Amino acid sequence: MVSVIFILLVFITTGAEVLGVSALTDIIHSIVNFIDINNRIVLTGNMARTNPLINTLLTTAGVAADVTQVAFFTNAINTRTKGLDIVIAASPKIGKGTLDLTGAINFNKSEIVGATKTTDKLPNDQFGKTFFSRLEESRIVAGQPRDKFAFSAAYRTGGFNATLRATRFGEVAVWDATNVALDEVFSPRTIIDASVGYKVKMVTFMLGANNLTDVYPDKIKNAGNSSDSRFVYSRNVTQFGFGGRYLYGALRVDL
Repeated sequence: MVSVIFILLVFITTGAEVLGVSALTDIIHSIVNFIDINNRIVLTGNMARTNPLINTLLTTAGVAADVTQVAFFTNAINTRTKGLDIVIAASPKIGKGTLDLTGAINFNKSEIVGATKTTDKLPNDQFGKTFFSRLEESRIVAGQPRDKFAFSAAYRTGGFNATLRATRFGEVAVWDATNVALDEVFSPRTIIDASVGYKVKMVTFMLGANNLTDVYPDKIKNAGNSSDSRFVYSRNVTQFGFGGRYLYGALRVDL
């Protein structure tokens, strides 16, 4: 069962001309949200066949001997997410054009409510966990940024338009299923996107860059998480991917 509560507050202010900027309208949206999910479906931790009980269960079920570990989906936990979203927008007239300004802030926190559902038919790990390992728990409570800030400025006049956008992703973390020493924390990062375009009658030309400054997440700090140096960045969590700068050109025809 999913329970969602949203509280929306909207404030609108209009200002007169100031320093050549006229018809300034600010719109502020503030959303407070509470999301409860009962019997949430999650992936269990890996259960290795090296454990005699797991081996017996798999053998009895007729699972092939070359299957060395298993995981499955189960309704193991209840979660609660609390958040605050604030969006501020303004569109002042500057010269013959309009500058659209938008700022957005998000704060959120997810937590596991109550005890994790379990069974006495499966063994606990060294942390007393059966269905839901530390790794899977960290995906819920630490694997997504708890704060995110975004700002964009888009100027348009005649057929010309230009956009600049900056997004800051907060810290994320991942916990190792069996070894606390292998836990990793990845620091905040800011990504900048930019584009310019021009429209001539039905044709729009555009050039742009995503991740203009070629920012990457933190690299894995502990060699034990790199799978014998095959991985540079975490396979388990990431704020924005690790593809680096992306340049593009576009041509659009409106018929």
